[in-house]
Amino acid sequence: MSVTTDTAAVRAGLHGLLLRAAGRFADDLVAECRAWLAAGDPVAVGQTITHAALTGAIPLAPADADLVTAVLADAGEDVSHLAGLERSTAEKAPDYAFAPVSPDVLAEYADELPYALDLTEIYDGPGGIDAVDSTAAAVSARNGVEALWRSWRFPAGNTPWPRPRRLYAARVESGADPVTVAEAIRQALPDDVLVEVFGDDVPPPAYQRTAVSFGALVWTATPAHEVQVAALFDELDDDGVAYFSADHPRLAGGERDRVLAYLRQGVPLIHTTEYALDAVEPQRGDAVPVAFHTDGEWIWAEATTYYLAEYGIAPDPDLLDHIAARGGRMPAVPDESVHRALYQLYRRAAASAEYAA
Repeated sequence: MSVTTDTAAVRAGLHGLLLRAAGRFADDLVAECRAWLAAGDPVAVGQTITHAALTGAIPLAPADADLVTAVLADAGEDVSHLAGLERSTAEKAPDYAFAPVSPDVLAEYADELPYALDLTEIYDGPGGIDAVDSTAAAVSARNGVEALWRSWRFPAGNTPWPRPRRLYAARVESGADPVTVAEAIRQALPDDVLVEVFGDDVPPPAYQRTAVSFGALVWTATPAHEVQVAALFDELDDDGVAYFSADHPRLAGGERDRVLAYLRQGVPLIHTTEYALDAVEPQRGDAVPVAFHTDGEWIWAEATTYYLAEYGIAPDPDLLDHIAARGGRMPAVPDESVHRALYQLYRRAAASAEYAA
């Protein structure tokens, strides 16, 4: 069976194409194509995308170009001109910036806001849940969505056009139809709101990933939970320098190796090339990585891994119990768990800065 005679495969393929088209083709064109796809008209999608790609010299992924060509050919159309479609395997970074709050809120509170928010817990800061968010969340809850984010999209350069627009990004559960879900959410919201829906089987393109990373987590199918942060050192000396106590537990042999393997599989939260002074052997200089990892329930500094690997210094005992309870197996960490962990790190950093001030 060819892909063009498999209705489900065509629908899924065109949905993927439209995810890749978002932010590169006109917003209204992408929204209209999604409505046609939801209504069962793949030919209209193929006609519109190929026309826009040809007249705007917008490249398509080779598989996308092949798909729309096959859809139109099977519909009896002359596709000879589609040989002129530009093809590219490169994933272009979006020409947009994203923020978790509206332009007005961002203008007033930019210095106080992180680049990502978690609104699934109690939040009383600027840019909280509003009526549009509540509507999007209610529709998501009825349509197999696992997680919903809100972003505001801005032009990446210093230009007054296009205007900032609210955008929702949703990940659907296995078995849910992202085409139907996207249209259901879009129909429930104001016309100027953008909607992006993707599954958990294939990572979304850069445009949607960026919107999620710099967005506000609005709703999740699973209850919100606080991510625990593992302690690293035991004490502070009179000068405020952290250190390990002389009787700090040590790990060796197989136990050490199993814990190290788990820690090294954690999802990176903050990427940095900075290093800190080795607290055990200061003569090593700045040798300790300054980064954080998570398994969705706990956050630990990469220094935890370093000190265990170099000196056998055991991690936080509660983190050790957590690893043991999991049997040393790292779970799949969904995007919303990573998002919550990042926000938890921000909250702790902000609280520390406020205390220090």
